[in-house]
Amino acid sequence: MTKLNESDTFERVSRREVDFLHAINAIAVSLQSAVHSETAVFNAFTEQFVKLGLHGSINLIDSTGQFMVVRAMAMPSKLQKIIKAVEKLIGFSLEGYRYNVEKSSLNQDAIKAGQTIFMRDNSQRIREVMPKASQTAINLMVKFFTGHPSITAPIMANEGKIQGLLYASGEWLKESDVPAITAFANHISIALKNARLMEEMQTAKASMQRVNSTLAASRDAIHGLVQQMPVGIQVFDPDGLCVDVNETHLNIFGTTKKQLVRNYNIFTDPFAAEIGIHAAVDRVLDGEVVQMGDLDFYFEQADGRFSQKNGQRTVNVTLFPVFGSAGQVVQFVRLNVDVTQRKENEKALSHMSVELAQQRQMIDAMLTTTPDGFSFMDINGRYLYASPLVLHDFQMTMPEIIGKTWSEIGVSKELNEKGNQAIQQMLDTAKPVMIEYGYWLNDEYHEREFIFSPLISPQGEIFRYVITSREVTERKRELAAFQEAQKMESLGILAGGIAHDFNNLLVAMLGQTSLALKKLPEDNSARPNIQKAMNAAQKAADLTRQMLAYSGRGNFEVQPLNLNQLIEENLHLFNVVIPNPVEFVLNLQPTLPFVDADPGQMQQIVMNLLLNAAEALEKHGGTIVVSTLEMMIENENVALWRRANQTLKPGKYVALRVADDGVGMDQDTVQKIFDPFFTTKFTGRGLGLAAVLGIVRGHYGGLRVLSQKGDGTTFEIVFPISQKSKIEPKSDVDDVLTKSGVVLVIDDEQGVREFVQEILGSEGIEVITAVNGQNGINIFQQRHHDINLVLLDLSMPGMSGVETCSQLRQINPNIPILLASGYSEAESLGHFKQDNGLSGFIQKPFHMQTLIRTIYTHLPNRVDKP
Repeated sequence: MTKLNESDTFERVSRREVDFLHAINAIAVSLQSAVHSETAVFNAFTEQFVKLGLHGSINLIDSTGQFMVVRAMAMPSKLQKIIKAVEKLIGFSLEGYRYNVEKSSLNQDAIKAGQTIFMRDNSQRIREVMPKASQTAINLMVKFFTGHPSITAPIMANEGKIQGLLYASGEWLKESDVPAITAFANHISIALKNARLMEEMQTAKASMQRVNSTLAASRDAIHGLVQQMPVGIQVFDPDGLCVDVNETHLNIFGTTKKQLVRNYNIFTDPFAAEIGIHAAVDRVLDGEVVQMGDLDFYFEQADGRFSQKNGQRTVNVTLFPVFGSAGQVVQFVRLNVDVTQRKENEKALSHMSVELAQQRQMIDAMLTTTPDGFSFMDINGRYLYASPLVLHDFQMTMPEIIGKTWSEIGVSKELNEKGNQAIQQMLDTAKPVMIEYGYWLNDEYHEREFIFSPLISPQGEIFRYVITSREVTERKRELAAFQEAQKMESLGILAGGIAHDFNNLLVAMLGQTSLALKKLPEDNSARPNIQKAMNAAQKAADLTRQMLAYSGRGNFEVQPLNLNQLIEENLHLFNVVIPNPVEFVLNLQPTLPFVDADPGQMQQIVMNLLLNAAEALEKHGGTIVVSTLEMMIENENVALWRRANQTLKPGKYVALRVADDGVGMDQDTVQKIFDPFFTTKFTGRGLGLAAVLGIVRGHYGGLRVLSQKGDGTTFEIVFPISQKSKIEPKSDVDDVLTKSGVVLVIDDEQGVREFVQEILGSEGIEVITAVNGQNGINIFQQRHHDINLVLLDLSMPGMSGVETCSQLRQINPNIPILLASGYSEAESLGHFKQDNGLSGFIQKPFHMQTLIRTIYTHLPNRVDKP
């Protein structure tokens, strides 16, 4: 056996402490990655604690404050067998075991003092808390679990309160391990707080989704749901009068149902106007969903109004409309999520740091691996130690910073004042105090947290304190991205339905204004006004077309298009999204073939891809190259292009390529970027790339992404080459031969029926109208020998267009049927079988000339126009 000298012994002890500190740091990282639930935190603790060669438990105080509950146990395999034997003897599991807090004097001391306690022999503690159900079980516990050193550390909750104790035991534990176990208990405290915050956020999100899916049902159903929701809900009529409110809302604002329902009008509340709610309600009444964000409220009992005093309640407010069957806003809802506790938790987070070793080299090794900065200060605010991150931030060395105060090292006046106030509060309360501070660095805005934590001597006096600083810029950005994703989700749900209903209304608007212009003399003074109304209706039609495309129900206006010309004509728009440090390069192939495409949708593709490329380069700059070229796709590489349910045909294509030399993506991210609402640091725009893929699919094109982490990203999109070389002009109605006959119009919208009847009537065509499918079937049974064509709406109450078409075919299999819908042709025809027998399709809203031309095309018995 080799005898160790004193130097060897010290080196071995130091190495053990260093390894122990590294292990604690690794466990802390593991705990922070498990914050999606308390169970995950307990599982991470159990797994990692055993790796240290320790055994122990997490014990939390229940809601009564009288009992301690064992929530998690970490035992090596040998002791696990003993535990199972004990549980079999006592008849219940020790995990979940409750015992009175007063049973253990050690636990009481740790809770009252709020400090970590070391015991060289844990026998007293085990005997005090063990179940007394079986003497055999007691003997097993005493034999295998007592006689070891142990450390009991408090687990902190909000506002400096203790929520439980961490118990650790092991043969090799020493009193010098107290700082490390204390730090580990703090990491458990933080992980549990974050897990609860995450569960609250998930609960709030689930609540909002339930509201969005249920509000359209009925007023009675809404009322029942409102009363059960865990978030505050207030329902208003279009005049701003409160018509319903749930108990959660009353609890948040400390008011009564009598004060609000039928007595409170949001438009007469000056505070609502002051914080922008009036303006937001105007937008909601126009059909928008408006997220107000976090607002501070204070309820005054005197007049029943709200004011923004003292920030008594912080509430996240969202306003959204409730639509009636005709598409009008019949009510609007204010959703209130009380985030006061969450805000207080964020401000009360304490990241206490103590000296984990006597040697400064050991502290540096640990702190360098964390994203936080640590400073140890004496009671007069002078530096005793600063971690490497702090030294880097202040551009100072350790000798330069030791002994100096914040003001002496050049901290800004604002931060210095906030720090002094926090220090005074910490000294008064002996509890950690947190502040936040924003600043500009290298043209970027940063936000940092500072936590001032007292170090208390055994005599109960504060003799030093620790400043922990953390960059929270990314966390704030993630919160903003989350809010944007919620907004995009709500807009996507609304877009399709609103656009379809608007298209029916726009048929009448465009039709009646067209008729008015046709009937008025050229010199009539009303013509310019009617033309303006017609132009506005056309813009509304364009808007609904965009909304349908956004919701995946778009109808593209395809025409032969030269991508080079489109890019060059829109350079002024594209340059707007390119930040200054980024170089924008065009590499366009001359004499590029035409493609059949919608110009607006092509512009949207280029814009979205440029936005993503610009985001990849916004921090460090770089180059974006937009290229066009003619490309041959062979059989062996058709599978490389991302398409829906089919691959591209081999052949020649026109390719659009957008490449950047930015941060790039790993393959896992590449696989997800086209999923709706997928958000990463790279994109952060929810539906952006999903919309690009939808447009490419609609144009029968292909798409692929080439990217590697740290090596930039290239998007390549290909479109089939057009068989046309230019846009074919449409012939005027006057050049088309007219036809006569009888047309049956089946549509539930009166405005549509009246417009079609008057237009076709003026062309000498007899029109018979039916208000729904069944009415149309009845008329067709009586006059099918006279009727030459049926104009059929797709979406009607009762009997749908699909069913109506089938019954019309049973009466006369040869009758031409023209389908009309506010949805796209592809989606509308998707409701029918492949052999549907339809003669054609007309997209709502349609113009007068489009209607006449389409009817003439499908009417039999051509007659020369006199």
